Order: sequence, then structure tokens, then C-alpha cells
Amino acid sequence: MQRIKHNYQFNLIRGAIELLPKKVKPYLDQVDFVVDYNPYWLGYNPPKAIKDGRSYLNTCHCVWSWNTPDNKPVIFLYSENLRLYDNPSEVIWHEIGHAIHEQLDLFTCDWIGITNYEKQDWDWWGCECFACSFERWLFKDRQVDDWENNQEMQRKYDKRPIEFFNNLFGKLN
Repeated sequence: MQRIKHNYQFNLIRGAIELLPKKVKPYLDQVDFVVDYNPYWLGYNPPKAIKDGRSYLNTCHCVWSWNTPDNKPVIFLYSENLRLYDNPSEVIWHEIGHAIHEQLDLFTCDWIGITNYEKQDWDWWGCECFACSFERWLFKDRQVDDWENNQEMQRKYDKRPIEFFNNLFGKLN
């Protein structure tokens, strides 16, 4: 169900994936990407709004496989939303983190959330904590993401995510 309208969108996704460590990439074999399409047109029936008030119709998000017509996780990306970030690849990586979490059977993630976004009371599976931790794992100690986070910050609050991703994908070079 890949739905990508323009080459630059395809290149943005491909570029983000190319920057990921090699052992992460097999988790993407079953993930579809959709850019700038209304989820209703593709057979996905999202709730009216995300719990924090944003809309699924213009906010990047990952849809679990059991909510999609072809039983594959789908990452919905919106150009309008991606333009809000200095590095749109980080948003793509965050959504990829959700897709990986689902492929690991959505285990309840009891890691300590660092940001308010991760600490929201509706995130009872720890989905946002998992995705944010995955993204922080991609940034070694001297590098920071758009939210000024990295592995060093993650270890300061809870080192388990770094150890988990190092064991699953290998340490970053």
C-alpha cells in the first residue's frame, strides 16, 4: 500500500532509512509508507483526534497492522507536518520506532519517560517512550536531535533503552 506522490517524498524516506543501522532495516520490510493521503481513502478509519488534540489527518503517525486493510503497519507522513522540523528524518525515525515496537509484539514498555510527550497518561503501552527512546538511541553522546536529546540524556534517566537497542541492533559505531 505504498502511497507516495512525489519523488522528493520518496527520497526523504529513502534518505532517512539509509541513515539507519543495517540491523534495523529488516524491520522495515513489512512497513508501508503513505505520504499526504487521507487515511479514510485507504481504508483506515482513525479516531477523530489524537488524545492531545492533534488530528490524524495531518499529523505523522504509525498505524498498527491490525488497523490496516493489508495487515501491515503503515507510517502516515504529512509534508505540512514534516516542515515543522529542522530534520524531518527524525520524525520518520520516531514513526519507524513505533513500527518496530509493534513487530516486537508491543510489549509494555516500562522505561522512564523523559519528555512530557512520553509521560502522557494515555500512553499505557509506553509506545511514545519506546519510539522516543529509539530515536535517542540513534544519536550518540555528542550529537543531539531536534529536541536536544541523545544517548547520554537517555542514560541519565534510564539506561535500559540504550542497552535494549544495543542488544537488538548492535552498538552504534
